[in-house]
Amino acid sequence: MSFLQLRVNCADNSAPFYRSVAAPLQSALARQGYTRWTLARGWQHGPHFLLTFDTAAPGLHAGWLDEAQALVREFLATHPSTPVDAVRYRALQARLNDVEAAGIDPELVAPNDTLSVHPTDAARLAAKYESTAQWQSVFDTEARLRELVIGRWLEAERHEQFVAQMMVLLACVYPPVPSDDPARPEYDGFLSFHSNFVFWRHSLPAHQREQIDARFDTDYAAMLDDYRGWLAELPDAMTGQAALGQTARFMTERFAAFLALAGGDVIHARSPFARQQTAQRSSVSDFHKAFFYNADGSAYQFSKDFCAYRWLLNIVYKALPLLNIAPLRRQQFNQALDRLHLAFPDDISAIRAALPTGAA
Repeated sequence: MSFLQLRVNCADNSAPFYRSVAAPLQSALARQGYTRWTLARGWQHGPHFLLTFDTAAPGLHAGWLDEAQALVREFLATHPSTPVDAVRYRALQARLNDVEAAGIDPELVAPNDTLSVHPTDAARLAAKYESTAQWQSVFDTEARLRELVIGRWLEAERHEQFVAQMMVLLACVYPPVPSDDPARPEYDGFLSFHSNFVFWRHSLPAHQREQIDARFDTDYAAMLDDYRGWLAELPDAMTGQAALGQTARFMTERFAAFLALAGGDVIHARSPFARQQTAQRSSVSDFHKAFFYNADGSAYQFSKDFCAYRWLLNIVYKALPLLNIAPLRRQQFNQALDRLHLAFPDDISAIRAALPTGAA
């Protein structure tokens, strides 16, 4: 399978790119029946957009690449982005490289406001996965997400309400099961938000934890009325053809597809890492033991539902930079939405009941 990537080095993620490049390109390709491409936002070697096209798929008309490059070059010429300070960016890139174990050369920063074209193939794109099938499921899902993201940018320039509601829909597709933990009446999709936040918070120095707790508590109190209003909108809003209806169908359909992959052992709780990479109990902290090991010392075995949900959750998380949701803001949403669902369970039950057929 052959693929081609367009890398657009651009410091700004803002509406002009979507209106001048992404949306016109999407429309032109869709008219030819072609939808097999994805859009991502990355930091490696400088801030950039990455467009990945399945060039073996039917529907790509002659001259499509010239048209795509013309759209990008016109955009870059008419919308120069914020200059990148290479020295400061190298320092940031070195930190991100360590945190994410990206394995890149932290000294290399591509020139801003430039375009490059890179032929590739499925084997190289899937190199960090256990199988091409795993990577293919991600590519297919990101192609669907690309349509939602571009649609949002055509409607608005701020996306926090949509992202919060999207994350609630995501959490609600996970079928809840009863819990014996008095602090949590059920195990559900919001528990993953909680866990993601808790593990991130645990990695911070003590003084930063105190600062984060105070800041997030203040944010939650200030936003509570807005959050409740956003919850109340969802049962009716997800029934139509607008963005939230499309998002609800996307979540339920992708969860069902990933549940089938988990049932076929294509994905598991550790994916895309091998099962054999699970750490020995003796090598992890007491904090981590509490999350991943049973009282008898055996490793906790996660359900197929969890495997499918985790796969979908990580793909959605990866798309959030396209909507200008920074890592810190993502953690605020993780903490706030988990608190919200515990405080207002009736609202969550109403949302679950309104999800499209086949959801939890």
